[in-house]
Parts: sequence; C-alpha cells; structure tokens
Amino acid sequence: MGQWRADPFSSLSLAAIVILLLFTYSLFSASFLLSFACVFGIILYYTAFKKKLYNSAVARYHLLYRNFELRTLLSNAFAVTRVLV
Repeated sequence: MGQWRADPFSSLSLAAIVILLLFTYSLFSASFLLSFACVFGIILYYTAFKKKLYNSAVARYHLLYRNFELRTLLSNAFAVTRVLV
C-alpha cells in the first residue's frame, strides 16, 4: 500500500462544500469569504515561506557557529600568549 498524503486544497474545498451544503447563505457572508481566502493564501504561499525561513535559520546557525569557533580560537591564542609572556 502506498503512503497517503492529504492535499490541503482538497481539504479546504471539502470544508467549503460541507459548510455551503449546511448553510447555503454563508456564501454571501464576509466571514466565510475572508476565512477561506486567507486559508487559501496561506496554503498557496506556505512552501515559499517555509523555504525562506529554513534558509535564514540555517544561515543564522552557520554565522553563530563561525563566530563561536572564532571566539574559541582567539581565546586559545590569547591564553597561549599569556603563558609565553
């Protein structure tokens, strides 16, 4: 059996259909339209935001790691020069 993955657009469509079947006039409601428009936008741009956040987090980690490595190297160098002097 293959692994099943949920499709967010299908889930959003099913939720809208169920709500519209139960409450037909909610199609003209601002809260219904804005809620589904916002969720659609979040789903649509999720991968782009995720990729940007991941790349910035990785870059930040590497920057911190390099600074820590540099601080350790400098402190060791100063410790050796203090012993020698």
